[in-house]
Amino acid sequence: MTLLDQAAEDVRHPAPGSPLLSLREVSRRYPGNDAPTIDGISLEIHPGEFVAIVGPSGSGKSTLLNILGLLDTPTGGEYQVLGLNTGSMNEKELNHLRSAAFGFIFQSSHVLGDESVLSNTAMGLRVQRVPIRERVRLAADALTQLGLEAKTTARAKLLSGGERQRVAIARAIAASPALILADEPTGNLDSENSQKVVEHLRSLHRAGATVVIITHDMDVAAAATRRISVLDGRIVQDATTRDRPPAPAPQRAPLATFKQKSGRLGPWGSLVDDVLAAVSALSTRGVRTLLLMVAFALGIGGLVTSAGLSETASAQISNRLTAAALDEVRVDLDNPATLLNTTGEQLSLDLQKINSLPHVAGAGFLATVDPAGTWISRLHPTGQEPHQAIGLASGSASLMNLATTQVTPASSAQLLENTSMGPVALVSKNAATALSLPVQDGMSLSPGYAIWIDEVRVPVVGTFEVNDRFQQLENSVVVSPGVIASNADVQLSLIIRTEMGFPAAVARAVPIALSPASPGSIKTRTVADLDTLRYGVSNDLGIFVGILSSVLLALTAASAATVMYLTVQSRTSEIALLRAIGASRGFIGRLFIIEGILISSMGGAIGVALGIAGTLLGAAAQGWTPVLASSLPLIGLGAAICAGLLSSLYPAWVASRQNPATAIRN
Repeated sequence: MTLLDQAAEDVRHPAPGSPLLSLREVSRRYPGNDAPTIDGISLEIHPGEFVAIVGPSGSGKSTLLNILGLLDTPTGGEYQVLGLNTGSMNEKELNHLRSAAFGFIFQSSHVLGDESVLSNTAMGLRVQRVPIRERVRLAADALTQLGLEAKTTARAKLLSGGERQRVAIARAIAASPALILADEPTGNLDSENSQKVVEHLRSLHRAGATVVIITHDMDVAAAATRRISVLDGRIVQDATTRDRPPAPAPQRAPLATFKQKSGRLGPWGSLVDDVLAAVSALSTRGVRTLLLMVAFALGIGGLVTSAGLSETASAQISNRLTAAALDEVRVDLDNPATLLNTTGEQLSLDLQKINSLPHVAGAGFLATVDPAGTWISRLHPTGQEPHQAIGLASGSASLMNLATTQVTPASSAQLLENTSMGPVALVSKNAATALSLPVQDGMSLSPGYAIWIDEVRVPVVGTFEVNDRFQQLENSVVVSPGVIASNADVQLSLIIRTEMGFPAAVARAVPIALSPASPGSIKTRTVADLDTLRYGVSNDLGIFVGILSSVLLALTAASAATVMYLTVQSRTSEIALLRAIGASRGFIGRLFIIEGILISSMGGAIGVALGIAGTLLGAAAQGWTPVLASSLPLIGLGAAICAGLLSSLYPAWVASRQNPATAIRN
């Protein structure tokens, strides 16, 4: 047993004749005040006394009680508890001694309205880490002593003012302190309830407790066996008003009706106890808890969704490139305007040469213009463009065979290369919808419709739907080569489909076939050459998702920290009480940190579920196969917990820094 534990035990089992408390020339001066609040006070309080400290407002009596109860420290003189100089104790030791030896009753009951009466009564025992079963028994016994056994499970906010003050008395005596310190305990009560409180204090005194009461009510002071009058920070009178009862025998606890506590919780038991307390605190503040959970759920849900869709999109790109790498070669052509403006003889000749090569399954040309480089409207050459961006392309009939899953009518693709008909257009299913063309039965379009492309009227002769390899055309209009030839932004390529596994061989043969004299002038690409692009896309998506996730988490943590900080401000009474009855700064800070972790864990779990659902829905909407890393739920939950921890640190620090005397006074 440490010296401090021995001192706390000695308060319960005092040696005959020794004072419990001893003040020698104690002063307390606050910054900014010219005169000390209390000045040179010396007194001793012995076991079994009932002391009333009286005086007008501002006389220093509450400051004196704060010093007696170790809520405040003197700036001069010496204060001893059973001969132990409190001036040499650190904050942890003072907290421990205050929790073990003193019971407090304040003018305001500081009863937590949303907690049960039993939970309020057991608060001091929880600070002392008394096991839960023992805590419940002791608290129930204390309530029985105060006549509140029928109110055990009731919410404290449903009690009357007198009943709340009796709960405060029960809370003070549940831990079996030898010294009861009461600061204006009847100040907020009517005369009837005031008399009941005084009677309870007398009962405690008769049971052996030492009682020190601060009051301005002389009727209350008359119940005491000793009266100390304080004026201008000094004792002006110290008189015994009635015979003092004998001090309790050393072998008995002061409150004989209560059994001694059996022990304290260990580290793991304390952690479980704190978690249960945090759960109780969160459940009594349902709206705030729900809002915080929603914030974390949205943040983590966005993170998981963005990461899941990023992985899914990256996988789709990779799969398409991998599939194309087995059977596709592209040839980039210079001077597209010249090639497209002619009758197409050169392009036809080049395609014939390529089709004659071994292992070539088909070839066609594709010319494209980005939506920003063209103007497409429905009814007028300068009419409003659709809200959805529409690209412009041109291709051979053979290219349409490679790129589409369906062309309606089936023969309309051949019209793209029929120069005798003039310019024509095929529109994708998506582009037809954007241009308000009345597509029927999925793909059918009645004859006679036309659209305007760069102020040229072009008849629409059919519709098409592309396959997975040509997704760049799913929001495009494909026109005859002459329509697109004059566009300065046009890009032209030959698309070659090979037998499976032969793109590299065909890529080497194409330059020789097209330009035997200068094969180096022909630029060929296999999709395998785009591996660096694939990795670049994946890397860029990863960076984007990382930035987006960081922003979401930062916003979530900031909003949670703000709400938790406001919660600290709204729970000042609770924090003040916990600090007053001996809770350490670590105890207070840990409570708020655990609450933050619990909220973020629950919100994070919901967010992970929402994120997975969002990924599945997003992939289904695009027709993709969803890809979800097995570690993503754990990463999402871990990120939520980290964000919850970070968001609770500052509020926890603010809560733990509260001075017990100042907090109680405010």
